[in-house]
Amino acid sequence: MLRIVGVVFAGLAALIALLIVLSPVDPVAWEAPDARETAALCGEKAPRLAGRILAQGLPGTPDGIDIGPDGQLYAALSSGDVARIDPETGQWTLAGSAPGARLTGLAATPGGIVYAVDEVGGPLYAFDLNGPLPARGRMVLAEVDGRKLQWTNDVTDGADGVLYLTTTSQRRTLDQFFFEVLDHRGSGQLIRFDPKTGPAKVLANALEMTNGLAATANGPLLVAQSAIYAVTAFDPETGAQGASAGNLPGFTRNVRMSDRSGVAWVTLLSPRCGLVDSLAGWPWARRLLAWAPSGVRPQPQPMHCVVALWSLAGDLRPQGYVVVAPQPLPSFSTALEHRGKLYLTPAGLSGVLRGVVYVADLP
Repeated sequence: MLRIVGVVFAGLAALIALLIVLSPVDPVAWEAPDARETAALCGEKAPRLAGRILAQGLPGTPDGIDIGPDGQLYAALSSGDVARIDPETGQWTLAGSAPGARLTGLAATPGGIVYAVDEVGGPLYAFDLNGPLPARGRMVLAEVDGRKLQWTNDVTDGADGVLYLTTTSQRRTLDQFFFEVLDHRGSGQLIRFDPKTGPAKVLANALEMTNGLAATANGPLLVAQSAIYAVTAFDPETGAQGASAGNLPGFTRNVRMSDRSGVAWVTLLSPRCGLVDSLAGWPWARRLLAWAPSGVRPQPQPMHCVVALWSLAGDLRPQGYVVVAPQPLPSFSTALEHRGKLYLTPAGLSGVLRGVVYVADLP
């Protein structure tokens, strides 16, 4: 009997060892910050904002948003379209289209050109709104340093028409999100691109699941790094890293500058996962977790909290706000402040797509 038990245990040990060796992930050990230190940012005592639907019936889920020179709200849609939305009435029309793309990040420039990125295909598109609408998307950047763009996440415009882009990972694609979280082997990029001169230049490498970014006025770029729950400042010329707002209570999604000086808004895609944090120092355990069927893996959960970052020249001090509404709300992808209102787009988690834009009045 003891021999049989020994054989069974030996077999299990061999199977576990084989699963570890053949795992589809190659994690590295890291130290997760203490989630208790910032949990109050989105807790019961956090200020509340009353959210409501502004626009609905859009042909895809809106993600990146920006205010154009005409005062209208522009949104990148998962359908490959760009919507122009009246920020007061919510009435919308299609301003551009890139068939087959899944648009995420968007930047509306003073000259009437809207740029948007395709998070699945990877390219950066330009939409010229000065002619007939909807404008046909024109691909302006598809590779950097001879390597095809993939999982491109966001775009923002800086001084003199220079654009900045982020890629979430150079190792994996959007549908491998879970593996990227387990790996914690950052390969995201911050890219600088001048459409007038080119070529594109990588400013920073090895970033941890790079998501949204925003260009501050005459200052650094703010970049959301989801896997370390942080927003980090980078020099727009050299890529040197500066101040950071870290240990936020969720996976950071997008960041947008307010029309008020010194304020940026950050969305949180999902609360932090206790299991992921607890296994930070145990790469072998994360190798095993990668084999878990999709139905039992930790899943992103709705998070109705957005964070304002203050004192951008200093320590990026955060203040959390919880958005509430009569109808159930999703997590938010982008939060943009304009003239006393906060415009919000939903995150398309677990395949749930919502063709709506929300708005909340700020105190």
